[in-house]
Amino acid sequence: QAATTAGTIDSLWLPLVQRFASDPEGSQALSMTYYPERHLLTDLLAVNRLLPRLQANQISAIIETDSMFHIVQLVARAPAGAIPERSWIEDEIHRQLLLDERKQLYVRHVQRLRNEALSENSLEIK
Repeated sequence: QAATTAGTIDSLWLPLVQRFASDPEGSQALSMTYYPERHLLTDLLAVNRLLPRLQANQISAIIETDSMFHIVQLVARAPAGAIPERSWIEDEIHRQLLLDERKQLYVRHVQRLRNEALSENSLEIK
């Protein structure tokens, strides 16, 4: 409530998270990470309805959903198609690269097994 009247939540956020969040580290990480609106809190209908109506730097009223409370502050809204800052997406790029590497290893392994089976005439191709 103090944040909504003061116009900023930055100075109050860390103490609030440490005191009330069920997952303080996750809440802190969520608040410092770029998310497209269409991916943010998709399971919370009340929050999803609110996001399009928020203006830059506006703080929402407290939203209660299933015994949980949420406060949303829209820091900035990038235009659709804008390229996000590298720091916002580095973790996601790293995750995608790891997934791609694992997929390539899997494909190579399957191909090697297929080649071995073919060379031993133990593979039937239908």
